[in-house]
Amino acid sequence: MIPKRLKEAREAANFSQEKLAQLVDIESVNSRSRISNYESGRFTPPFEFIQKVAKVLDYPEGYFYTSDDDFAELLLLIHRGHSY
Repeated sequence: MIPKRLKEAREAANFSQEKLAQLVDIESVNSRSRISNYESGRFTPPFEFIQKVAKVLDYPEGYFYTSDDDFAELLLLIHRGHSY
């Protein structure tokens, strides 16, 4: 997972780390720090977490794994049904 993609997608949705944690059912006292650790690259989230994030934020799972910025944007456009 590319850490910056998680942060960019969360911020584009105007969600705080706490809000995203709630929406993907992270039930923990440290839910914000868990998201922060994923966004900073300190820890790698399980694929199941990315699946939940993708669904909540309306992003394709592949967006979070490609290192190419242009390709990531293309995936997002296709996922959302836009012409490219």
